[in-house]
Order: sequence, then C-alpha cells, then structure tokens
Amino acid sequence: MIDFVVDLAEARSHILNIRMKFESKSNEEIITMPVWAPGSYMVRDFSRHISHINAEKGEIQQIDKKSYKVKGEEIIINYSIYAEELSVQTSYSDEDFVLINGSSVFFYVEGRKEEKYRLKIINSPHRHISTSMNKENEFYFMENYDDFIDTPILLHDGLSKSFDLDGKKHYVSIVGNFNRNFDEFVNEVEKIVKVTRDIFGELPYERYSFLFILAPDDIAGGLEHKNSTVIIGNENRMVDDYEYLIFKTVISHEFFHTWNVKRIRPIELGPFDYTKENYTKLLWLSEGFTSYYEWIILLRASIAKIEDYSNHLSEALNYYFIQPGYKYRDANSSSFNTWIKLYKPDGDIINNYISYYLKGELMAIALNEEILRRSNGKKTVDDFMRALWGLYKSNGKGITYNDLKNILESIGKGLGEEVLPKLAEVPGDMELTERLKRLGFKVSTQEKGNGFLGLIFTVSNGKLLVRFAIKDYPAYQSGIVPGDEVIAVDGKRMIEGYTEDYLKEWKGIKLDNIKWIKPNDTVNIALFRRNNLKILNLKAAIYPKKFKVEVEDAENVKKSFNLN
Repeated sequence: MIDFVVDLAEARSHILNIRMKFESKSNEEIITMPVWAPGSYMVRDFSRHISHINAEKGEIQQIDKKSYKVKGEEIIINYSIYAEELSVQTSYSDEDFVLINGSSVFFYVEGRKEEKYRLKIINSPHRHISTSMNKENEFYFMENYDDFIDTPILLHDGLSKSFDLDGKKHYVSIVGNFNRNFDEFVNEVEKIVKVTRDIFGELPYERYSFLFILAPDDIAGGLEHKNSTVIIGNENRMVDDYEYLIFKTVISHEFFHTWNVKRIRPIELGPFDYTKENYTKLLWLSEGFTSYYEWIILLRASIAKIEDYSNHLSEALNYYFIQPGYKYRDANSSSFNTWIKLYKPDGDIINNYISYYLKGELMAIALNEEILRRSNGKKTVDDFMRALWGLYKSNGKGITYNDLKNILESIGKGLGEEVLPKLAEVPGDMELTERLKRLGFKVSTQEKGNGFLGLIFTVSNGKLLVRFAIKDYPAYQSGIVPGDEVIAVDGKRMIEGYTEDYLKEWKGIKLDNIKWIKPNDTVNIALFRRNNLKILNLKAAIYPKKFKVEVEDAENVKKSFNLN
C-alpha cells in the first residue's frame, strides 16, 4: 500500500505539499513520476513542477528527470508541486479551488503499480471534495496506480448536484461563473448520460463525476477518465447560445470516452508506460469516432437540432478541405505521429498533416454510410461500436486493427477487408460529399469570386503575422513563410479587416480576404521577416469554395443516424 498526504496550507500560492509513505519490499526502490497524461498524447515532463524533494525517512537519490532511487525499510518522501498551470492535463491551485490530476502530482513505485494507492487531504478550506475515488475513513483510494491517477479531484466552493441513473450516482460540479440555469444544465447532462448508455446498453461504473472549471481566460478543453471527466471552458462564452452548444459537445465527447478509449482501447494504450510515448495507429477510432458521436448524442437527446448538425458538417468539410494535409496523411499515420505533430505543430503542419479527430469523425460518417448501404438500412455504425463493446466485455483486452477488420467483416461483407483499409490507410476525400447526399443531405458550394493569396493569419500585439502559408497557393509559392509580418498590400496598410474568420466552430482559421483583389491580379506584398523589409509580387488565385450542408431528406437523415 502506498500512501500520500496532500497539504493545501499553501495552495493559494500554487503550492501542493506532498508526503509519500510506504514500506520497502527490497530495501531499495525506484519511484517515478509520469511524463505524460493518458488521453493527451504529448510528453509534458510533470516532474519539472517539483519545487523541492527530500527524504524524511530513508535515503533518496535522483536517477534522471523523472525517477529517484530510495533506500530504507520505511520510506517517507516530502516534496512540493508548483501547481500554476490550469489545464485538463495538469494540477492547479489557488484560493478559489484546487484541481489535482494524479499523473502530474503522484509518484508510483516501480513494480508496484498494482497495489492500493491512498490519499489524504489536509488543511483544505473548501466545502466540496468532488471525485469518483473510493473513500475509507479519511482516505481516498483506488485499487491500483492506473486508476488512482486516472481519478481527478476538484476541491471547491462552487455548484454541486447529483442524480441517480440505473442505481449509479452521478455528480456534477462547477467552479467559476456559470451564467446559465444550473438545474437545467444538470438535466441536460443526465440526458447525455441516458442516450450514451442506450448505445452500449449499460453504465460500466459505480459512480461518475463531471468536473467543470469555468474561467475568464481563453482556456478550453476536456480530458476523459475512467469514471469522470475534467472540462474547462470560457465563462464569457456561456452567454452565447452557439458557444454554449459547442460546450455541450465537449461533455458528450468526454462522456462517450467512458466506453471508447477508457475501455474499448487500442491494445497499445494499457497497461501504460508512463515514462515515454505510447504509440498507436488507432486514435482515429478513439478520438475521431468519439467526435462523431458528440453530435449524434446531442441530436438524440434533443439538445441539438438537425440544422445545428448540418451547420457543423459544413464547418467540418471546410476545415478538412482547406488543409492540404488531407491529401497526403492517412488516418493511421495521423494517429501514430500525434506525439510530434498534433500537440507540437510547426508552421507547415497544415500542409502535411490532418488531425485524427477531424479525419476520424468524417471516417465514421463514411463508414456509417457504407454499413447502411451494405445492410439495406438494417445496421449502422452503432452496431460496430456495440460489437467492440462486446469484445471488450468478453476479454477485457485492448483491440487491434485486425479486430476492427474482423468485426466489420462480420457486420457486412467487404467492410473489413475493403472499406476499412481505404478509409484508414489511404489519404483523400473519402467521397464525403456523395456519401452525405446518400445520407439525406444536400451539399453545395459557395464562391466569393475575389482573389486569394493562401495565407492564414494570427494577430499578435496588433500585428498580422502569417501562421500558415497554404501549399499550392500564391503566397506559399512566392516564399512567404510563417512568422512573416504582412504590413501592406498594393500600397495599403494590411489590417485585420482584410481577413476573414473562415470557420465559426474551429477558432483561429483567419484567411486573407482582400475584396478588391480578383483572381489572376498581380498583388504587391510588403512584409517584415526578422525585421528586414521584403517586397514580393504574386498572382492571386481563386478564393476557396466553401461547402454548405443542408437537410434535404429529413426522414432519411433521421433513419441514417438513428434519430427516430
């Protein structure tokens, strides 16, 4: 048994004081802190937040950035974590609340991850301790280290409410300024739980905690856990109905992960190696299919309307096709390279990579259309997910690519051997527009008519900086690169008004949109690169066509996505 005490006496200063205690089994042990958090595929080196560490009992010697050798019969280690980074992967503390994400705080003892890990919290000024951990007297605990660090804790004085479903307790806690009706919100969370349960037929936990943190900062995200989720949102955006709906897609997304990835998982993702990257080619299933269901669940729960979904599909198509990377990067490769691509993008990523979140969502739509067509409307992608759930229940193991092939082949001939390889192993458009039409949508394109340089901007301190130059467009071909500051176009100062937020749902795609420029016009560009002035002339291309998806056959759409 491994015990921790977390002292919050200095939490208002971002400091968590930790005491770790255990009996040594060999008089010499190694303790290690994870370098990454499951569900977020980037090496974060959490040990960098250790302010100081010493042995109260026994001896301690650092081995490398993450591990220490300890000696003695009884080991007591005191250390402090500087918890200043507010995100769903890290821990944070101040006078308002404390978020403890275990992988960023707690060591494990090498070779002893299967033992019980316990936690006691002292000197907390907060009324609520929200967590799905087991509790015994003053200790919170889980039966092994994986579950221990996979169960976050939120200490706060905010909103808190629970509901019961199928004899399982569900807790909803919110920190921050929530300017919506809390009871109505909890009712919608319950609807999300019910609809998701109906897909799989059961709730695979004893209790579940929804932990929400709302902040005025532009911080957003969610992270799934086996019996809980942490979701951070911008409190100022909650007043906007559209932004509030997008916030709820994060809820349905993270809750769907309770099955898809926390239990139905790629075989490489468990047991975890916390010391290095864990590679898998199947994140398009774990994340992308979950992105598909985030909207389907809201539709079935009557939280979103079909028109909301068709608008989302328009956005998804436009986001996909504005990125040349879709033509070069397949879904398996996208997943495998997430550690060095998605979470660590460089200035050319848009041209050589496509996110497995987006690619996987569109794959799910394509697969759903194939299953419907090959089964004469009798089966959908729901049957695929239920079959994966059945496989997990039968053996408790992770899944392989061949498992996916075999299950799909059992659903319909050719689905596993022909369709899946085309979707997962081949880059391209996946015949998306034609598939959407067969699912009951009308897909059209809209043209602006003005010229286009092929730049995506970011605004920094009033400066328009090139974020990306899109491959095969004039700016890219002329040698304009990320980081360039565009100061003038045709002798006129370049201002933000000459750009367009291309997408509403995906922030940060700010394209050049200079209305007086026509296709084939010669355009004079003045820019600074490393404080050196450069003047370029380039010929404008045609502004990209934008897709618009609308419901054409409502009954077909309802049938295709099991919305009846």
